[in-house]
Amino acid sequence: MGSSWIVEHRCTQCGAPITLEEADRYFACPFCRVRICLTTDDHFRYYLQPMDNPPEEIFYVPFWRVRGIWFICDDELEIKSSIVDATYCGFHGGPYPESLGLRPQALKLRFAGPESGSIFPEPPQEFNSIFERVEGGLPHYHISNSPVRVFHKSFLGEKVSIVYAPFFLKNRALHDGILGKPLKALRDGMSNVPPQGSIGRPLTVIPAMCPECGSDLEGGRDSIVFFCRNCNKAWYLTKNNLERKGFLVLNGNQEATSYLPFWRIKAQVDGLKVQTMADLARLANLPVVVREEWESTGLFFWVPGFKVHASLFLRLARLLTLHQPGDFVDHEEPLDAPQPVSLPVDDASDSITVIIASLIAMKKRIWPSLESVTISQLHADLVYIPFQEQEGDYFNPSFKISVPKNSLKFGQNL
Repeated sequence: MGSSWIVEHRCTQCGAPITLEEADRYFACPFCRVRICLTTDDHFRYYLQPMDNPPEEIFYVPFWRVRGIWFICDDELEIKSSIVDATYCGFHGGPYPESLGLRPQALKLRFAGPESGSIFPEPPQEFNSIFERVEGGLPHYHISNSPVRVFHKSFLGEKVSIVYAPFFLKNRALHDGILGKPLKALRDGMSNVPPQGSIGRPLTVIPAMCPECGSDLEGGRDSIVFFCRNCNKAWYLTKNNLERKGFLVLNGNQEATSYLPFWRIKAQVDGLKVQTMADLARLANLPVVVREEWESTGLFFWVPGFKVHASLFLRLARLLTLHQPGDFVDHEEPLDAPQPVSLPVDDASDSITVIIASLIAMKKRIWPSLESVTISQLHADLVYIPFQEQEGDYFNPSFKISVPKNSLKFGQNL
């Protein structure tokens, strides 16, 4: 996984230049000190700055950028994961490059908004239509010499954006709009008409102020949940505003120095019987006697609210889902050092099937049923679990959970 892309921006309050990382959704201007949240109604859109004084008119071509972790459950009876970090041309099969390569890492991006004054076409291929191209490049499809039957696949931490690259046409040849070099001669029948589009979409810029009391909100650069330390309320960043989000705090029975966020999700699972504690005990073949009251005790799926590598993500989700914590405490004072929530609740719900797959003991018999499993989120709580900060990790003695600090840093690039 490469480092995050760098985005040049200007403060909407004072106009000062600001350098952001691609995943940043919250920043404080170093000049006027205003705090801002950034969001959008579909995908964040960026463009690469073209060369100065191009010999012909510049036009832009969209590239889909995909970043996250791909999970596969197949008839080899193991959960395989692959990191995806790639760009794919939105005009597949045309004269344009299939990928941007390392360019977005080497050059700075800008938001493709109306202030650029440029025309940015919509990709003719919707994101879902390029998923076959994404899957085709994954290494786990080449582990076995024979075809495998896939029971389930899902994409975790899905971060999809659009990057516009500049080109120009000269002497019936496509030219790179950054270096000015010819890329490909247009063959007979290839259109020499640049793709049409419209002025870029504006970002939704929201002041990071508590909607109730007006105090500054606090959060991490990639956070989607922000706290008001004045009225002790949490606010969830949606596509167009900040929505109040209640939260729970788990009793840790120890001196906590940090809090890690988790989603506790009540879900309707169709295609597999896993709705109660008794169902979970039988599914995971737990070495316990199934109690009568478990037959009517609802089941919650616990999902990390932060991004980490695949094995740690599944280990945390599996352990907490098996434990089913429920000892919550009133916490009237603001939390000390809460870790940012970077995994949206909808993405957390999308991971439930692969979490169920990791819990199943008799995989050979039950995994084929994953093909027909569908998940519907009924309710989700944001829960903070207390941890003790140690030299290289965060540790919870109640559950014997250790989360390396480096894993949290790694997750910022997912």
